[in-house]
Amino acid sequence: MSRLLIGLVLFASLCLSCFAAVGNVPSGIVITGDYVGMSGDFESGNYRSSEACVTSWLGWFAAGDASINAACQRGNITKVMSVSHRVAGYIGIAQVYCVVVRGY
Repeated sequence: MSRLLIGLVLFASLCLSCFAAVGNVPSGIVITGDYVGMSGDFESGNYRSSEACVTSWLGWFAAGDASINAACQRGNITKVMSVSHRVAGYIGIAQVYCVVVRGY
């Protein structure tokens, strides 16, 4: 029984680094912090930036609204110029995925 428990704990610890892989973003086991562009029609000027995030704990529970619409509402953006995302991970315990919207 104890061998089974030890095996399950080892298996779970090995799986913690792969619970929120997003596209071609490299992820680390200890700390991850990446910004990746998705799409956009960038114009230089005074634009606003806003983000909406989802947080995952241990890869088992996730909560939040990472939609473009939520980011636009938070930043009072009516015309979207670019969309990218940000991923941050902390020792396999928490992973944060944010959609970053820039526009007017």
